[in-house]
Amino acid sequence: TLNVKLEAAPERQADETQITARSPFEGARVSNFTAEIAKRLRADPATAEGVVVVNISEGSTAQRVGLRLGDVILEVNGIRIETTADLERAAAQASREWRITYVRGGQKRSTVIRG
Repeated sequence: TLNVKLEAAPERQADETQITARSPFEGARVSNFTAEIAKRLRADPATAEGVVVVNISEGSTAQRVGLRLGDVILEVNGIRIETTADLERAAAQASREWRITYVRGGQKRSTVIRG
């Protein structure tokens, strides 16, 4: 007989990060999607994925391309975004075209940004 004790998964840390790489995310401050952030956004923490835009610098690229506070970034150029480190890596890759999948106001959206 094998006895196994089940425990809740550890709470994901926010790990806020400022994106500085030349990309559509430059100037955005993002955080991992935590239970606390899900509560603030009135989202189901059990289905929380991606990273959340928590601040946008005035005049930044992120502001110019239309990112908004509360946007949840799910995928960039085919790369699934689960943590702030994933977004940092995706943003650091040189690209002339950015395919971004995100959630805004509970609606999943996709956009392409060129340049």
